Amino acid sequence: MTSHAFELHGEEPADLERLAKVARSGQVIYLTLDGVRIAAVVAADAADAIERGEDAWLAQLATESLAVTLRLRRDGAWASR
Repeated sequence: MTSHAFELHGEEPADLERLAKVARSGQVIYLTLDGVRIAAVVAADAADAIERGEDAWLAQLATESLAVTLRLRRDGAWASR
């Protein structure tokens, strides 16, 4: 993977346009603070894919949690108060 380094000063439109073009090409641009990665700029398609994956993962967790709850209630292990 290619690494890109940008120094952004203020709100330079040319810098932001260059950053957007690189992200759109599929490259990941990491934003750092004192040399530590704090965020990433990615293409919108990549962000959408991440969000869809997260949604699917959360839906699976909810399904598994409901199944456990129903099983505990069925088996009488769930004490109602």
